[in-house]
Amino acid sequence: MLSGFEVLFFLLCGFFGWILARATIHRLTWGRYEADRAAPSLQDYLISALREACAEIRVVVAYAFGWLPYTMPAFDVRGGPPILLVHGFAMNRSCWMSMTRRLRARGYTNVYAINLKPLFGSISTMSERLTHDIRDFSSHCGGRHVITIGHSMGGLVIAHARRIQQDLPICATITIGSPYNGTLLARLTIVSCGREMIRGSSFLEHAKPHDSTISIYSRMDTVVIPSKSSVIDPSHELTHCNHNTMLFSKPAFRLLLAEIQCVVKAASQPSFNQKTPETIS
Repeated sequence: MLSGFEVLFFLLCGFFGWILARATIHRLTWGRYEADRAAPSLQDYLISALREACAEIRVVVAYAFGWLPYTMPAFDVRGGPPILLVHGFAMNRSCWMSMTRRLRARGYTNVYAINLKPLFGSISTMSERLTHDIRDFSSHCGGRHVITIGHSMGGLVIAHARRIQQDLPICATITIGSPYNGTLLARLTIVSCGREMIRGSSFLEHAKPHDSTISIYSRMDTVVIPSKSSVIDPSHELTHCNHNTMLFSKPAFRLLLAEIQCVVKAASQPSFNQKTPETIS
């Protein structure tokens, strides 16, 4: 009978094996989809894999907390615009803990992360439910328009929600590693939302990003393959950031924060408590 240590060892081997398998697929398909750019070096892949492993361990450790009861934060008129965070495939709101902490530390206190339902249902169904979440959150914040931020599949859910209800109270959308043109890894899934992300699927035609959407992506993303699937106009590229690493990366947060500040400035939002960029942690 295996000891607890041996079970943990085999689980970690499988965990790292999956990350390396993704990196292998990413490298083998690079020439077909990304031939116009130099391929990442072995060192790039190793650095990316180590950072991704750390990020995914953090996601797994926090996962159970994402199912605990949670209510919308009390609206603070000086806490910036309402910001709604939407997680990606098979995750829950716990993946946003680091980002939420950093945003609140900068004075953006009206931050609310949701759980998409049903977890493995179709993106269309998730989008319908999301429209209610957006309207409820906007109403909770005095009718103010919401900034929606989506990671991975979450960006597609937001895009489809904005397509089916074009009058949603959203002032801007920022997505992180969202596969607008699908991903090769989606072929490995059997659930509805996963199959909808297969490259060339009919669903993706109905999940085109809204004009007010900004995309943050990385060429080292080994979940969104090819990484160009996340490129829209405008887009910002990160270096050495894998798919889930972007949820915890300081450079990713700086880009996200800069975009939020641009939205606030453009919308002439009332001033609110902010801290200087140098204090990002």
